[in-house]
Amino acid sequence: MKRMFAWTFIWAVLLASGCGGKTADETKKGKDVPNTAKVVFSVGIVSVTDSAGSSPAQTDMILPVGSTVSTGPKSQCNILIGDSSYVSIKENSKLVLASLVRKGGSLEESTLDLQGGRIVATPKKLLRDEGFSVKTRTAVAAVRGTKFVVTNEPGEDVKVAVIEGKVEMKPRVPSLEAESSANPEAVADIQKRIDAAAVVVSENQTASIKTASAVALDTAVQSAVEEVKKAPKEGEAAPAIPAAVIDNVFLSVKKVEISTEQKVSPRAEEEVRELD
Repeated sequence: MKRMFAWTFIWAVLLASGCGGKTADETKKGKDVPNTAKVVFSVGIVSVTDSAGSSPAQTDMILPVGSTVSTGPKSQCNILIGDSSYVSIKENSKLVLASLVRKGGSLEESTLDLQGGRIVATPKKLLRDEGFSVKTRTAVAAVRGTKFVVTNEPGEDVKVAVIEGKVEMKPRVPSLEAESSANPEAVADIQKRIDAAAVVVSENQTASIKTASAVALDTAVQSAVEEVKKAPKEGEAAPAIPAAVIDNVFLSVKKVEISTEQKVSPRAEEEVRELD
């Protein structure tokens, strides 16, 4: 079934915070530290690129934050993040470990950037205040303790298939990801309206977001951000975003289209079973 959502569109599989047990206050306090990631299986042509250069993937290879894992034809690489979150990177794919953090030294927060191809993810059961998310060029998928598949192929709309649990999808707007020193309140208001477009994708559902509508939204937001970035003169307040620019952003949000189907492909189901 198709639904036009009257707000924003960062879908991306962020795997948003899960339900359950302990909170940050109940967990041992400490400093934020990088989380661990390593290769647990690799077949075919798989390369890992980090600040030290590029090298073939090998079992038990440590993957620093910021590493890029690339797979060739008929190739695959499975990685373990933290305690028990597994990700299988399928053939002809490119995945960046954008952020891997243990908040307070314990709570896991992972953000992956699927720049192309297909991944299968089975994150650990998330505690409250933990998170696991997947970004693509047009969406962010945030998980609530689930098993899912994300596909980001050239010329196609990004898709997420949920095998178990739930995923929160919303449009990704890269224009808002760069920090802006002027008028942060205006930027926060735009982000809030975009977040309101989040859609929960349930078990045995497949959802996609129209690329053209996502790009149009980002273009509209970029115009608003440029207005915000204009530095105020000494003694003046931060610049206001012109009403016409804001109206264009909100109109673009309304035009974001997310389609859902009450089914998942047998391929997606089989890929998740293989990773379990």
